Amino acid sequence: MSYTTQLRSFFSAVTASGFPVPAEVLALADSYDAIGEQADDVISSADNTGCSDDLTVVDAEELEALSELINNLRHSGTSTQEGPSTTASSQTIQVQIEINTEDGLDDPGIGETTLAESKEVVLIDTSRLAECEAVLMEVKYPSAKKYGVPQVATRNGALAYVAKMGFTAKVLVLKTEDLGDDSGDIITLTVEVPATAIYSGSIDEAKEFAGLHWGKHFESLSQSEQEDVVNRFIQSVNL
Repeated sequence: MSYTTQLRSFFSAVTASGFPVPAEVLALADSYDAIGEQADDVISSADNTGCSDDLTVVDAEELEALSELINNLRHSGTSTQEGPSTTASSQTIQVQIEINTEDGLDDPGIGETTLAESKEVVLIDTSRLAECEAVLMEVKYPSAKKYGVPQVATRNGALAYVAKMGFTAKVLVLKTEDLGDDSGDIITLTVEVPATAIYSGSIDEAKEFAGLHWGKHFESLSQSEQEDVVNRFIQSVNL
């Protein structure tokens, strides 16, 4: 049984995006699994035939093995703690963010987010996006003959829009397309975000998180409250 399934799923997403996970981090996940399995063995060895009714007796050898695993992890972490932590926090991954434009371009909001490389849908911690680097902006707009070219599809307009979203744009590539119809604007940003700001999983997990921790029904929350729940969920699993 693996106790790090979600963590390993995240590792797979990171690797698929071209960012190898350090061996020290993978070894850490293996250690967590070993400790979890040994803890199960300790629990399974429990016996209530102690000296009193409220005393539980466990197998001494199983307990000693668990203690040894924990001590090994503690000692190995002393020498490598700074390395993996720094590496993980400095890694960035490119994600594609669709912008919700139903309410107009004056109030942009983040829609679906996918990994730029694999197109896998991911959850994103929006509180970590400030000052992230936008590298590509794709703007599709309705017939320019009818409606004209929107400001956001110009170089200056795109830079202003990216800044309004809270991103930086040192080297922004702008791609535009005239759809020639009456559809609405479609805007997609490719942004480099910290690896720890994304989670490769379902929104259903964040909904369950809201219910367990606050007893709240996710759909009954406002948009900003839902966003906060997702942020807190990602922060909790990416500790």
